[in-house]
Amino acid sequence: MHVIAEARGRGAGAAMLEHLLAQAADMGLSRVSLETGSGPDFAPARRLYGQRGFVECPPFGDYLPDPHSTFMTRPCPGPA
Repeated sequence: MHVIAEARGRGAGAAMLEHLLAQAADMGLSRVSLETGSGPDFAPARRLYGQRGFVECPPFGDYLPDPHSTFMTRPCPGPA
């Protein structure tokens, strides 16, 4: 997910994340995991994910450890 600089700080990223989490819950998923960058430019994204309950985790799926990546996961609540 990327929000252009001109639109940052208006809640677009948070709204998209909430929408995606609601969709995952409606689909009956038990967990949502993501990969994001590990550098300073990605700190706002990691902060947003952390505020929504994501915690760092090991690589998942076909991902391999990568110093440029941060892997995060959180349980998914039941359908709304």
